[in-house]
Amino acid sequence: MVIVEAPSEASAPVSNDPAAAVAAEENPPQPHQASFILQVRSYPDPDSADARRAEIILNGLSADVVKSVENGKIWYRVVSGPYDSQDAAVAAQQTLQHSGIDSIVVKR
Repeated sequence: MVIVEAPSEASAPVSNDPAAAVAAEENPPQPHQASFILQVRSYPDPDSADARRAEIILNGLSADVVKSVENGKIWYRVVSGPYDSQDAAVAAQQTLQHSGIDSIVVKR
């Protein structure tokens, strides 16, 4: 089973390297392009999440289990993606719906 830890709210590390500062000025960060994921379901136990992940993979889509803590309780969230566009996410969502798997499209 593959479990991906949910990203923390930590900020990016600060560099004291002058060359890195010059490179950052010469190459300003590009605007973040939105991506989309399908959130399928959250489970309190990892085995159920992994079983759903396997079903998604059998439908030809990528899937991961993301471990997160909500109100002191551990949840295993099953997600598919990322997808470059909302249209691609909706097409994947329809693929899952044909197999009886509900999901929601989430913009990142």
